[in-house]
Amino acid sequence: MTGTAEILRVDRRTVGLWSVLELTGELDVAGLPALQQRVEEVCAAGGRPRLVLDMSAVSFMDSCGLGGLVRCWKRVTGMEGRFVLVGVRPRVARVLEITGMHRAFEIHGGLEEFAGS
Repeated sequence: MTGTAEILRVDRRTVGLWSVLELTGELDVAGLPALQQRVEEVCAAGGRPRLVLDMSAVSFMDSCGLGGLVRCWKRVTGMEGRFVLVGVRPRVARVLEITGMHRAFEIHGGLEEFAGS
């Protein structure tokens, strides 16, 4: 964690058929409500959600943040949707690797790389 708390900002935009949530800051207990609210908005739109979390500006993620990601992933996939992470930085990637969640999540290098797949 950084010296000063950096509240998570979650901006939403649409790219083709995908909802993209751009996360900026620290993904921890303080930031989870903002993330979960945006994921619920995407899921409430109806149909099978197609959600990309752009994590290229996430500077830190703790176990609470990981738990929140797992809940969001379960929510989207429970609706037969697709949940994708892009731009995962090394510090956050390490948390995913230690916990084995890198095998559960669909992860791409960046939004441009993902859009091309």
